[in-house]
Amino acid sequence: MSLRSALERLPSDRETESAVKGVLVYLRSHVGEWFDASRMAACSGVERENAVRILSALADAFVLDFDDTQPRYRYAGDRLTEIEIERFLRRVDSRSGDVQANVQRFRERYGSR
Repeated sequence: MSLRSALERLPSDRETESAVKGVLVYLRSHVGEWFDASRMAACSGVERENAVRILSALADAFVLDFDDTQPRYRYAGDRLTEIEIERFLRRVDSRSGDVQANVQRFRERYGSR
């Protein structure tokens, strides 16, 4: 499985992509550490419900390790997953930049009201 299969299980709207980005950035900086959904939500700035949904999708796709005894997750980090994460983060950042540029052009054309 892969990050792509996990992302296919989640909505593809900007809000979800932003939440996934926050989770992935946190994961990359805490490789090998166990954490629960509440800690992920607090540290990544994602609502707890969204964090649970994202973490479940990532665990189902074997991007994360999941401990059944205590609902907690861990990112072990392998090279292939790192490449997928980097590609996803670049895509989200690029899309965000495009939206900001469109908003700026709109404001220049019609003024901000």
